[in-house]
Amino acid sequence: MALSFNEIDQYLSIADNAALTLPDADWTLAGWMKPDSLAGAASQFVLSWNHFNYLPSLNWWFREASYPGEAGKIKFRLKDTAEQLEVMSPTAVITTTDWHHLCLVRSSYTFTQYVDGVAAGQGVLSKMDDINPSVPWLFGAVSEFDPNSYFGGRLAEWAKWNRALSADERAALAAGAASSFFPLGLVWRMPMKTDSRETLAGLTVTDASGGLAGHPPIASPLRRRDVGRTLQPVLVS
Repeated sequence: MALSFNEIDQYLSIADNAALTLPDADWTLAGWMKPDSLAGAASQFVLSWNHFNYLPSLNWWFREASYPGEAGKIKFRLKDTAEQLEVMSPTAVITTTDWHHLCLVRSSYTFTQYVDGVAAGQGVLSKMDDINPSVPWLFGAVSEFDPNSYFGGRLAEWAKWNRALSADERAALAAGAASSFFPLGLVWRMPMKTDSRETLAGLTVTDASGGLAGHPPIASPLRRRDVGRTLQPVLVS
């Protein structure tokens, strides 16, 4: 099951740990998001690691339907100890309250975000080093807990790899394959279930969300030769 958030005061926190570090090398973050509403003129933060304007930090959010000039667009901002990169999708990509698969990939010094398997903004910064704030990682809120920036909806199946996933792997995830199907380089995985601590060995998880809710379609286990084909998600629970 996914975890639900009320866009008011709910979030999930992972205590600072070396496993969270985004290294000065290739990496991937990916997971599912289903907003309850797109109304309003504020932002909803899917994840946040350190204060929005601090170095180092990671923040990923989308604009609500009435936000001037950026409605439906999704943005990420990465900062190491000296450099900053902010990328926004060129078009509105969060325009429905359906499940959306998000993926953020570093490949060398190119940083690309994907929404539902399609590239939605890219930036290059050759000076970017590792990103490793000494604060908790938050799902569903910005680190300064701005009341206008909480996420409302559901999050599920989030994971981090210390490598850049391939196009076939990204397509499989967006089609519903579980992150555990790609164990190479998989550092942590949070399927947003009550047993999530078992997949986050050594990490401390604090759940201040609204509890469990329905999850996105998850594909049944696949054979590796199926990766890259069009997958038809099958509910398994």
